Amino acid sequence: MARLREETARSAGGILKPATGVRNRRFAQAADLPARARRRLVRLCAVKTRSRPPETTVRPRIRVTRAGEILLGPGKADLLDAIRRSGRLRGAADELGMSYMRAWKLVQMLNRGFREPLVHTERGGAGHGKTALTPMGESVLSLYRAMESSSRAAIRPAWKRMRSLLAS
Repeated sequence: MARLREETARSAGGILKPATGVRNRRFAQAADLPARARRRLVRLCAVKTRSRPPETTVRPRIRVTRAGEILLGPGKADLLDAIRRSGRLRGAADELGMSYMRAWKLVQMLNRGFREPLVHTERGGAGHGKTALTPMGESVLSLYRAMESSSRAAIRPAWKRMRSLLAS
């Protein structure tokens, strides 16, 4: 398989090189190839790895909703965490693998859904923009994480019993 991958990459003129630090299926983009050809080469060059049996887990998902709109859920909480870590909306979006525009729309929805804004943004430019959680954002995020933790603790006994009933 490795030989096939090397031959395929070589026949592509050496323009496909595995990107470092990412999954095996992701390759550096080749600007000379159309997207369809690039996707085909990536599939051909993908590394087959031995897979372990998947670990069985339970993940409760808490969503705060109003009139059908999700005000806060696991994805938005992860975005708030990423904003806290990176200090930039672009960095947070990249970390989560989403577009900047998607992250911006989620921040707008978060800020609209609560009494006070959860995220403070400063316009970009030469110095790049800055993004930070407001004190209200920090509070909402810590409360949400506490709710997640409490729900995991509450379902632990039932999950232990259910896991024993699952096929191996």
